[in-house]
Amino acid sequence: MGSYGILRLGSSVMMYFFFTCILFGCGSTSPKVITQGYIDSLKSQNYRKAWNNIASDSQAEIAGYSEKNGFDSFKKKNEELMKDEQMKTQLMSSKAMNEKIEGNNAIVTVQFTGEQGTTAAQDIRLVKESGKWKIQF
Repeated sequence: MGSYGILRLGSSVMMYFFFTCILFGCGSTSPKVITQGYIDSLKSQNYRKAWNNIASDSQAEIAGYSEKNGFDSFKKKNEELMKDEQMKTQLMSSKAMNEKIEGNNAIVTVQFTGEQGTTAAQDIRLVKESGKWKIQF
């Protein structure tokens, strides 16, 4: 393959990445995907991953509630919540449903199903920090 062939192959690869970026958002993740990832992290008790999806001002607020660092406080509270069967049932059934984006703010509606099959919805607020969506309490 001559230098023209390599140049043509390089151009094809660049065009592929360009169109992939346009179609799939250049690696950005939607508020709905972030919210579902947060929920899934709580379900699997991966508290570090869930913590990393929380906005920095909310992390600081959580840290202010206890003398421990914010993550330890967050982890302990969620471990306690997972012992409550009703809370655990609701968490295990939760699903991010709709998203509404307005600039650097978003709201994702999460649907929960209770023990008797009743459903409820809650809006989760997100904010964009350094180009990434984060959960805001």
